[in-house]
Parts: sequence; C-alpha cells; structure tokens
Amino acid sequence: MTHTVKIHQSEDEILLLESQKEIARQIINTGATEVEIRVIDPRSISDEQRKKARVLVGEIAQWSGSPPDYIHDFMKYDFCVKNDMDWFSLSDCDMTTARLYITYLIDFCIKWDVPTKQPLYAFCDDLEAYVYQCLAQRKCAVHNTPGADIHHCTGYRVGMGRNREVIIHEGLVCLPLCRICHTECHAGEQDFLAKHHLVGLPLDKYLCLKLGMKAKAN
Repeated sequence: MTHTVKIHQSEDEILLLESQKEIARQIINTGATEVEIRVIDPRSISDEQRKKARVLVGEIAQWSGSPPDYIHDFMKYDFCVKNDMDWFSLSDCDMTTARLYITYLIDFCIKWDVPTKQPLYAFCDDLEAYVYQCLAQRKCAVHNTPGADIHHCTGYRVGMGRNREVIIHEGLVCLPLCRICHTECHAGEQDFLAKHHLVGLPLDKYLCLKLGMKAKAN
C-alpha cells in the first residue's frame, strides 16, 4: 500500500513527516523498522516528458496493431494498478509520475521486444532503471536485442584465463551489449558510453541469479 504524507520539517539528514493512523497502525502491527520513501517532484510534467510518453505509446500501438487511444488508456490503467496510484493525465501530472510512467513504458518495450525508431535509452528519464531492466532481461542496452553479452566495465573486467563460473560477480559494474556493440565498446569504452549516454551498473544478487552468475554467500 502506498501512502502520501506531508513533510513538516527538513533539516540536514532529518525529516519530520506527518503520520496517518493507518500508517502508524501498519508499522506497529508488522514491527517494521524501515519504510520506503518516494520523493515527488511537484513541478508539472515537461513538454519533453509528454512527447516521450506519447511516442512510446505510439510505438507500442503500432507493434500491437491496436488504436493509439486504446493503448494509451490501457497502459495508464495497468501502470496505476501495478503502482497503486490514482488515474492521471499527461496534460498536468507531476514530473515524478511522468518519469515513472515513461520508465514503465520502456520496461514494457524491453520485455516484449517492441521495435522503436529511436534507441530506448533516448527516452530515458531514469537511465539506471533502464540499464537495470536491460541486464535483468539480458537485452542489449543499445539495440534491445536478446542474448546480450555482459560487458565488464573498465576496472571491473574479468581477465583472460580466469574462470567466470568461480568469480564473484556481485558488485561488478556491467553493461549488457550485443556482440557488435560489445566489440565497439572494447575498442574505446569511454567514447562508446559517451556516444550512447550509457552507464554500467553493479550487479546485485537478483541480477546475478537472472544472469546465472555467482553472487556473494550472504
């Protein structure tokens, strides 16, 4: 369950939040010692965000063969249900909702191999979330093609002769790339990353499990 609370005071690393009865009851009943916080950017959706969302919806509509208006409503409904959020409009929603919705549309395209005229990273409001999903689905972060190689970024590379099945990959910074992109990246990693505005991410336990790589014991 997602709750919205007001910030009454913010000083250094201390936040004073307004408590609601259902939140306090839930914390007491579960014995929770931590809560997740999502910062909501109160600024209105930007023209660029609005354009990105509409282009992605159009690409999904063309791929599915369904009318754009139907896909527009269907995707928003599914997004709201999965994120326990109220219905919103791309005309006046806040920037955080727009960013999360764009990320949701990109994740959908990654999962279902939706072809797009531009690389998916060009639509990203949250680049790290995009790379994470590409790693989880083992899709090339540039071309969205399946079966990507896992590129170990500079300073984290697995050297020649080392057994990849034995090496602990958790924490190593990686990027999923098709064979063509992988070759280009090895020829000049910094230029490649700058060209495509990409970053590598450290593998966590979930990604290691998905990719069949060894994680830390605990």
